[in-house]
Amino acid sequence: MKTASIISEYNPYHNGHAYHVRKTREITGSDYIISIMSGNFVQRGEPAIYDKYNRARSAALDIDAVFELPVIFSISNAGDFAMGAVSILNSLGCVDSLSFGVETLDMNLFEKICSIITDEPSDYKSSLQDYIKEGNSYPLAREKALTDILGDSVKDIISSPNNILALEYMSAIKKINSSIRICPIIRKGSYHNTDEKNGYLSASAIRTLIYDNKDIAPHVPSYDQELFKNALPGTSVLDGLLNLRLSELDYDVIYHEMSKDMMNRLKSIPVPTSFSEAVQLLKTKNITYTRSARALMNMILRIKEDDFREITNEGYSHYANLLSFRKESSTLLKTIQDNSEIPIINKKADYNPESHAASLSWEYDKKATDIYNSLCFIETGVRKPKELSSNVSIVL
Repeated sequence: MKTASIISEYNPYHNGHAYHVRKTREITGSDYIISIMSGNFVQRGEPAIYDKYNRARSAALDIDAVFELPVIFSISNAGDFAMGAVSILNSLGCVDSLSFGVETLDMNLFEKICSIITDEPSDYKSSLQDYIKEGNSYPLAREKALTDILGDSVKDIISSPNNILALEYMSAIKKINSSIRICPIIRKGSYHNTDEKNGYLSASAIRTLIYDNKDIAPHVPSYDQELFKNALPGTSVLDGLLNLRLSELDYDVIYHEMSKDMMNRLKSIPVPTSFSEAVQLLKTKNITYTRSARALMNMILRIKEDDFREITNEGYSHYANLLSFRKESSTLLKTIQDNSEIPIINKKADYNPESHAASLSWEYDKKATDIYNSLCFIETGVRKPKELSSNVSIVL
């Protein structure tokens, strides 16, 4: 039995994702495909447009099983996002390959970059620190340091979000000495593609269509149509909760992705304010928009840096929360349950964490679900069950 995997957000699941799944099956010859998917909050530091169970269900007609990436990783930087997902895949004990989209198939250069960012040789570390001290953001400092060593061709690789994540996946596999093989697939259409003539529309372009109440039928699998209701309209739904959090903020606590300097600058943010305004007020020359958004999201969810470090110091994978699976893939689930090094959470109320780190992570996941569900109810009037009352989506 061969099993491939995909790390995803599916925000929402669209035709480009379906193409990626088809190509993965074709290239790897796998019998099954597993996905580790971000939950209710995504890496850009915002709520997903639809809840995790609906998004997982929409993917499950193509993907055999979808597991949740814990929220502490889903709203982390690319390195921790990748390490969290790859560690779970490795712990399942049955994953042969990891498939991901790239803008170029120059895997020789990918391997050279991966070796440098994983092993961090002294010339790279020195150059990286120098560029950061000059006031560059970490992504830009890393690009400059890599260019110093490998030349300008590096820019074509690390200027794309897909390529950056691909490098982080490769690095994570190397760091944990995993036997999972990589399966890079050329992406059809750019990361932010808004022109269907140039390939599949991007998820961000489709979200814009949804926000504008425009027809998305040509861009998503037909079986998704019923799921595309009651969307959350971007970060504006966070404004009320953000202002509440700011009004009761404990400045002695450091939240994940938020530096002490960012915490100090929070003091100058006026209340009331909007989420987008607050992000701009935190953003500086060396702090990107998405870093600021992730920091604010971690503050809203009250994810403490100390807790994050405890969870990751004890190993990045502590459990695998099952969101959906295809009924015909029951053999896969049996294989996972027999081989997994971590608990598989099926009946949510029955799960008892085996360590303090697992308990911390699970509490954050449950809290994130409760907060997301509250935002949904305020915005749409739709009530969703708590995490412990939620059921795995079984697709017939």
